[in-house]
Amino acid sequence: MQGKIIKGIAGFYYVYVENKGIYECKAKGKFRNKSIKPLVGDNVMVDIIDEEKKKGNISEILERKNQLIRPAVANVDQAMIVFAVKKPNPNLNLLDRFLVMMEFQNIETIICFNKIDIGDDDYMNQLQTIYRKAGYKVMFASATEEQGVDEIKKMLKGKSTVFAGPSGVGKSSMLNALTKDYKMETGAISEKIGRGKHTTRHSEIFNIDSNSYVFDTPGFSSLFVPGMTKEKLQYCFPEMPQYEPECRFTGCAHINEPDCGIKNALEQGKIARERYENYVLLYKELEQLEKRLIKENIEYKKVSFPNYDSPSSALVKMYLSGEFGKNAKDISPYIASTFYAADRYATFKMGYKEYYDNGGIILADRYTTSNMVHQAGKIKDETERKKFLDWLCDFEFNLYGLPVPSEVFFLNMPVEKSLELIKKRENKFTHESKKDIHERDKDHLKDAYNAACDVAKKYNWYEIKCVKDGEIRSIEDIHEEIYNEIKKHI
Repeated sequence: MQGKIIKGIAGFYYVYVENKGIYECKAKGKFRNKSIKPLVGDNVMVDIIDEEKKKGNISEILERKNQLIRPAVANVDQAMIVFAVKKPNPNLNLLDRFLVMMEFQNIETIICFNKIDIGDDDYMNQLQTIYRKAGYKVMFASATEEQGVDEIKKMLKGKSTVFAGPSGVGKSSMLNALTKDYKMETGAISEKIGRGKHTTRHSEIFNIDSNSYVFDTPGFSSLFVPGMTKEKLQYCFPEMPQYEPECRFTGCAHINEPDCGIKNALEQGKIARERYENYVLLYKELEQLEKRLIKENIEYKKVSFPNYDSPSSALVKMYLSGEFGKNAKDISPYIASTFYAADRYATFKMGYKEYYDNGGIILADRYTTSNMVHQAGKIKDETERKKFLDWLCDFEFNLYGLPVPSEVFFLNMPVEKSLELIKKRENKFTHESKKDIHERDKDHLKDAYNAACDVAKKYNWYEIKCVKDGEIRSIEDIHEEIYNEIKKHI
């Protein structure tokens, strides 16, 4: 029986099944063994244990459209960030932190200012100007007076929307105004867990109609965005990148540099001062974190893939030697990826799992990401390539339970320069001059390079340009850039 997780508390998951009601479920042990945690919003299969008491077990988690880090929910289309115009007065720095978090996770966002019945018109106009200038959809509403509710319903139609915001802004009142089912469903769950009906302590989901879902998330006052760096921050302010080409310096931070396109746009009123000031505050916070990490003595372990010294790489060697087909495209990307996945799993289990589980830092030479390049490059159709990439991530990170990388470095080496290097080096596992199935196929290398550029952008990999002024940068120079970036994430 299929349902959707609408709430999860202390190892119990409350699964809504259409026309059946809410079931209290536990996740089967296989998920824990694979380090998979069900999330609110997950579509799941349920095995019924007791129909009368509405109890069951989650036996399968169906494919996720996406998942957010914070709030920890799955299958999201958009976010609605709710702030009050008064009582409490909006903390714009906190609002911008919410927006940065959603931009970083590529979630379309709507800003809703609640309590307009007690708000000041001039200030509300100011808020509208600030955030519409930044490119956001801005809504004004009063949940208690039911003003703007119909317009919000239109924005939520046919989508799964995360509601987020600090405590006290009226999210629960807004949700009650949107649907009567909210009261009913929170009440039904409250009977099971023995808590108050209207205190949002955990993320939960409910229906507005058959095709529209809303996630209610706990109010919180501080945010942390894993993987965020000061260099990436400006791209989470959507009004900024268009003016970056006007900056004098590449890599301009837009704070102290002369002839800065962002600061010029600020002075011309094209960028709101409130937004820019919050950008500067966030930038300096990230900068301070970086300085602290640089001072620390960081321990790490390096692993290399494929592990040519292990029997686990046997099928990889056969593939690269051309035993399954003389050309790279002769072998399905799905089949080739299973060879590499098995090798990675063996290395993980036998080499570094315990170290990693105890908080150790792993630096990997190639990983699942290499298959996202070399194997995805075999697929021209965009829809089929996405299908493969989604399958690969699920296959290795969910089914195999391999660690998801915190940061991926894309060493952008144009094909013509790669070919120069390949000529000079021996085969990695035969130690002969004969090249492997990838290296001797120029068309494959071109396709893989194009796929790498596409995938790096899609998955927000850190790009290192290995060629400068027509020449390959020195190993020491590239090393220094990688080393400095790694220290930011540890």
